[in-house]
Amino acid sequence: MRKILITITFSLAAILALIPLASAEDTCDFWYDRVLVPQCQEDKTRQCWEGINQWYADCKAGKVKPPMEHVSRHVEQ
Repeated sequence: MRKILITITFSLAAILALIPLASAEDTCDFWYDRVLVPQCQEDKTRQCWEGINQWYADCKAGKVKPPMEHVSRHVEQ
């Protein structure tokens, strides 16, 4: 069990090391596809979809950035 946890930890560290190398657009895509869309699929409201689409446009324009601590939690899954 300990060996598995160590392997997962090192794999996660390697993945997280690559995240800052991703372009801002890739990070926006990741956040939108992996975090926001599933939330709106559960919520099923028009306001949710309008909100995430506006956020996505702003992110692509460089006006906002996804919080990296939340992205790292989704990489673990």
